[in-house]
Amino acid sequence: MFFQQTLRKKALKRIKNERNVTFLSFSMAKKVSFCFSYNEDGIEQTISNFIAFLKSNGISYSGIGTVIHKTKKQIIHIDEHITVISKNDCNYYGVPPSYKTAKLFVNEFDIFVDFNTETSFIQTYLALKTNAIFKIGRISNDGSPYDLVLEQKEEDNSSSAFLNQMFHYLNLIKPA
Repeated sequence: MFFQQTLRKKALKRIKNERNVTFLSFSMAKKVSFCFSYNEDGIEQTISNFIAFLKSNGISYSGIGTVIHKTKKQIIHIDEHITVISKNDCNYYGVPPSYKTAKLFVNEFDIFVDFNTETSFIQTYLALKTNAIFKIGRISNDGSPYDLVLEQKEEDNSSSAFLNQMFHYLNLIKPA
């Protein structure tokens, strides 16, 4: 386990993440990427609502859904622009295969949204490696890769509440 942790730290340190951060609203965005965990209750509906919003605003998108913990619920393929990555797809220390992450890492995005509620290596790896101008997350930790963190109250920590909160705050951003 110690060896695996050491390899994970090295993998994260190797990621070059130099970028010019610009705070953007969805009205200014042309391309959006996101990641989420299928293990969260109600996430499929939230992601479907988010995709409907993006489509209605003419925003192209790409997403990754992860299955980190064993789950009894059936994984529903939400959209053709979403890639599913399970723990079994990743190498020994948790790096997902490049053929599953190419869309997220090769293209440049205006906004990246991380819907995850818990920190995991794969979530941190995806957030760091994604080439986006503005990154939004739900959780903050040491070395957080996000430009905006929307922490939620414990009584309403649902993905749909996060989505509504994100829409609210991003609508407040106006171009200079």
